[in-house]
Amino acid sequence: CKICRWHHSLPPHKEGRLQSTWLNKENHLIINVEKSTALKKSTALSFTLRKSVCMRPLCIADGNLSHQPEVRFLGVICNQHHRFDSHIDAAIERTKSATHAMVKLKRAAVNPSALALFYRARIPSMLSYSAPCWYPHVSDNGKTKLERYQKYCTRLIIHNEEDYDNRLSILK
Repeated sequence: CKICRWHHSLPPHKEGRLQSTWLNKENHLIINVEKSTALKKSTALSFTLRKSVCMRPLCIADGNLSHQPEVRFLGVICNQHHRFDSHIDAAIERTKSATHAMVKLKRAAVNPSALALFYRARIPSMLSYSAPCWYPHVSDNGKTKLERYQKYCTRLIIHNEEDYDNRLSILK
């Protein structure tokens, strides 16, 4: 296509030099290209997600960024389709040690108010970290996973209440 021919005709060092100037001289930023990654579809001049366009890799400071199917940015994991299901899986995995501690505390006959305090301090903050950023883009399956895990955690604390909404209102 015309865009590919034009993009491939650009000298590779010119792109890197322009970005290096913008990064280093104008804004005093240094990027470690070995530690930096780009999403697979995040190539220069990628106008569409449906059509695969052959593009040269992103070049910063005379180094190419490696392309990965998932990228972690400020603790949030995003995949190449801009979905956050793997972020939800990682968040649930991080809270499993706290949930295990809740099970141990419950077996030790700790009162429910202390369990609720432990839950409020540890689990919701890990599950909802930067939720305004990723929650609107989560699939229904991801939302179901989050809800199912939260139902399990609330049932550990308040086992005699069947209604999930009532358990949530008690824990607030």
